[in-house]
Amino acid sequence: MAQEVTNDVFVKIWNNSETYDESKGRFFTWVLNIARNAAIDVLRSKSFKQDKLTLSFDSAIYDFLSQKEEVVVIDD
Repeated sequence: MAQEVTNDVFVKIWNNSETYDESKGRFFTWVLNIARNAAIDVLRSKSFKQDKLTLSFDSAIYDFLSQKEEVVVIDD
């Protein structure tokens, strides 16, 4: 996901390079703000929240199955 955001940031910078105004600040700050905003957009997106919930559910199932196997081994 970080790679996708980084790629999107570079594309945004490339496509909007004419909007950079040197009198408003340094180039680094301009790029940093674009990257920060892109990262925030991803974190606030519905798909990210859904993926996070799905990952938690998958992890819970794995934990449950691992515990079940341990109980079987202990009972033997």
